[in-house]
Amino acid sequence: MYCFLRENKGNMNTNLIKKELTVVIIMLFISATISPAIHAETEEETELIEVTTEICGLNRKPHTAKLTKLESEELNVFLDSVGKRFSQVKTREETLVIFKEVIEELDKYGLLGDTSIEQVERLIFSRYFRAEDFNTSYKKQHLNNNLNDYKNTDCLIAGSSSVTYFSNPIAELLWSLFWQLDAGFLKNLVLILSVITGFLTLIPAQLNPFPIAHWIYYGAYIDGHRPRPSKAEGWIFTIGKNGIQSFDGSFVGSLSSGALSDFCGAQWFTGIKILNGWFYLGFAKKVQISDW
Repeated sequence: MYCFLRENKGNMNTNLIKKELTVVIIMLFISATISPAIHAETEEETELIEVTTEICGLNRKPHTAKLTKLESEELNVFLDSVGKRFSQVKTREETLVIFKEVIEELDKYGLLGDTSIEQVERLIFSRYFRAEDFNTSYKKQHLNNNLNDYKNTDCLIAGSSSVTYFSNPIAELLWSLFWQLDAGFLKNLVLILSVITGFLTLIPAQLNPFPIAHWIYYGAYIDGHRPRPSKAEGWIFTIGKNGIQSFDGSFVGSLSSGALSDFCGAQWFTGIKILNGWFYLGFAKKVQISDW
């Protein structure tokens, strides 16, 4: 009887050890499966995305900030919501609130660099409020979604669109003028000014005493055997002497740019732009876009 009990107890211990080993093996298998997934998720969360901004009209060089993937997604969601909010704006006060919120949000993510919120606001709003006969002209306020009648002057501008380019117009204007003049003193003078202006664009922004506003081009010609135009796609909002103008869709710049290439849509822009995000916000002296 005693031998039977002892043998039975031995079998029970063996079974218990087998069960424990089975549990340990299962736990090790689960751990080995989950660990790489957690590691991959951690790497994805800590991956840094570079976002570069440039302030047009101040002596500042382009600034690059590194955001986490989550921060980048949050910023994109915020900027998308900004476009929707601008499409519903009906007053100047609403516009100013959104502009200030955008500037503060960009500062929160470190995208203003060494430039303060106050400096950016002064750069954008001072020209807007200094516009001649601003108070009387603003009485012509209206909402306009007709692309063939989209033009504004002395206006706040914001937008996000593809096939959108920023350019320093001074050197281009002088260089184009040089080729149109006959040989002589005037032509040589323009050549000298063109070279000087070209060198100014090469000076580091923080050392350049002559900050230059930008022109914005919407659309471009696609190179090939038979060049064809490519339109910008996105949204644009302005508020100025022609009231509130808002459009979302395909368009090209249609300002007369003289000697410069086609597709100029905004002249003398000062403000902030996200170089790898197509988003910009600021002030422009003149804006005009069309279907073609």
